Amino acid sequence: MDWFQMLVITFQVVGDRIGAVFGSLVEVPLRPSNKKYQGTNSTFVFTNISSHPVIYRPTGLNRYFTLCNIEFLAIGGGSHFAVYLDGDL
Repeated sequence: MDWFQMLVITFQVVGDRIGAVFGSLVEVPLRPSNKKYQGTNSTFVFTNISSHPVIYRPTGLNRYFTLCNIEFLAIGGGSHFAVYLDGDL
């Protein structure tokens, strides 16, 4: 593995028209895959509540951090995704 592949950090930030901001941080290169979750327990999602940042870290109940394919990017797992970005964004 090359040194630059170990240093990849993906930081997504999304905002809407009424001022809500949310996103995620993933510390691995995102590679499209239909079935394989990626990432580490350093992955987290965030939002702003009343203009105060709130960070949601993995609970440790599973290893579903990031799911990425050519149609969408989903962060978080379990019963639902915390962040889901697709072509309709």
